[in-house]
Amino acid sequence: MASQIPVGMGVRVLARLAALDLNGDQRRQIGQIQKDLQESLITSRAAVSRTELDLRGAMAESPHNIPAIQQKLESKYALLMEIDMARIAAIHAVHPVLTDEQREKFDDPTWQPCGGDGRPQRQMGGGRPSGRGPGGGPPGRW
Repeated sequence: MASQIPVGMGVRVLARLAALDLNGDQRRQIGQIQKDLQESLITSRAAVSRTELDLRGAMAESPHNIPAIQQKLESKYALLMEIDMARIAAIHAVHPVLTDEQREKFDDPTWQPCGGDGRPQRQMGGGRPSGRGPGGGPPGRW
């Protein structure tokens, strides 16, 4: 089974950055940080996939070679930790690009630029009430 490794800094981080009213130079610099991260993650994800293939091969051996399986698992999780650390480094590389005010907002865990869950807010309502006719009356023809 392949690992689910998100690309780049992540949707929430990017949503927080997008809400900071970045100027053109800031957008360019942060875009370059994101691009560099994505390029490094291509190699890292490939290494994780190779390690998972090796792990499946070790698990298919009969009898199981437990030390080899353990070594493959340790390699896989070391690679996943490197991916997480690369994302953290990219987020920290963004800090010098931001103004003091932007950095304060970006680092504030209580600041929610979108919805409380990091996703853009959606408009509520707008459709017909469920199971009701026009004006909230009993269902029937419209």
